[in-house]
Order: sequence, then structure tokens, then C-alpha cells
Amino acid sequence: MSEELQEFRQRLIEGLEALRGEVARVAGDCIDDAELTTALVERVDALVGMARKEFPGVLPTSPDIWSWPTRDKVVTQHFGENPSLPAYRNLKPPGHEGLDIATRSSLDVYACYAGKVYMVAEWPNRHPYGFHMRIESQMPNGRNLKVAYAHLEPGSARVKVGDLVKPGQMLARVGRTGNITGLHLHVTFKVNDAIVDPWPFLERA
Repeated sequence: MSEELQEFRQRLIEGLEALRGEVARVAGDCIDDAELTTALVERVDALVGMARKEFPGVLPTSPDIWSWPTRDKVVTQHFGENPSLPAYRNLKPPGHEGLDIATRSSLDVYACYAGKVYMVAEWPNRHPYGFHMRIESQMPNGRNLKVAYAHLEPGSARVKVGDLVKPGQMLARVGRTGNITGLHLHVTFKVNDAIVDPWPFLERA
């Protein structure tokens, strides 16, 4: 591959990433509709995913090292649980779409895998996740991984969009934002843009 083509691919990905972040920011600031905000962000996120499939190798490959995202290794709600609840029954597949993790001894949240921060969404009440952040990684097997860390405390972010993070690096603190009944961290995993159970990955931590 020529240097010119590689540079073009890199700039294209960076431009789409910047667009994704700007859509997230404007939607969170201007649209008082959680479903519409989510749909807009997901549409632009899909464009980035398509570009990455066309142009592999732009995102640095992360080492296969995992870290638990809180100090408490206690899961309070697993992937796929409670499919009949109104909040979960229309999801695909129905049921809880990630893991809820207790934060009894500390509210600190840590990166569970190395990657690049692509969204820091300070929308306390305009998204089911509330204030949350998302990190993207390229795994050694070539698959794309996206991890969302949800229900965070506004103003607690220790990282910003574009930062590269390491496993175990502090990201933020848990707060009472989004659809929440008690303090906990929610994590959602996507592999190649398909929601998957985080447990098979995090049990290695």
C-alpha cells in the first residue's frame, strides 16, 4: 500500500470519528429525546464501522490483556436477564444488553481493555446510559471491540475523545445518571458491531 493511500485512509477514519463525536455532542445538547439521540449516534457509529471494515489496520491492535472495570467483582445483573421487563423486551435480543457491576467499596471505573476513547457523552438524562463513555479496540484476532461504560458521574471523566487508554486505567466515577435505580456500573460490549455477552471476556480479568 502506498503512503498516500494509507494517509488517505487514516484521514478518512479520523474525519468520521470526529463527525461521530460532534453528532453525539450536538444531539446530547439539543435533542430532548433519548431514542432519537441514540439513533443518530448509532447511525454515524455504523459509518465508522463500515470504514474500518474497508480499511483494516488503521486502529492499533490492543494486546489481549483484560482488567476488571471496578474494585468489586460482583455482577448484579447478567447479559440477557429479565427479557420481559419493558426496558428490555424490545431489545435485540430481548433482555439486559450487558453487565451491571456493583460499586460497593469504590465508585472508580477502570478500562477493562486497551483502546481509543471515541465518545464521552455527558447527557445525564437524555440517554438510557446517562453520562457514559465508549472505547474502541482492535483485538489480536482482527475483530473490532466497542465497550460502553454507563451511569457515570458528570464531570468525573479522566479521559477525553481521542485518548489511548490501557487496561486498569481510571476512566471516571459511577454516578446516578440515566435509567438507574441504584449505584452501579453498566458495561455493554459490541464485537464487529453486534452486542455480545461481556462475561466471557471479563471472566479472564
